Amino acid sequence: MNSQDDMINPGSLEGICSKCGTHRIGNALRFSQHQVCPKCGTGLDIIESGRRKGTGYSPFTADKYTLDIHEKTPKSTDANTTDLSP
Repeated sequence: MNSQDDMINPGSLEGICSKCGTHRIGNALRFSQHQVCPKCGTGLDIIESGRRKGTGYSPFTADKYTLDIHEKTPKSTDANTTDLSP
């Protein structure tokens, strides 16, 4: 136990923003919705027991993907769908 935080919450997670320095502590950092800096939107650096585990997910800094959508898509043949055409 190196710090006062370790004595209060042993094994808890820390999230530190590399852009603005915001610091968060808690096990909620295990979930992606809590791994984003609330001030600037950057993914937090996740640290557990003094060791860096990775960078949190941020929708603002995530890679952008595009889908190739064809003009004509085949009709669904799923039996659970209903045709709503007149």
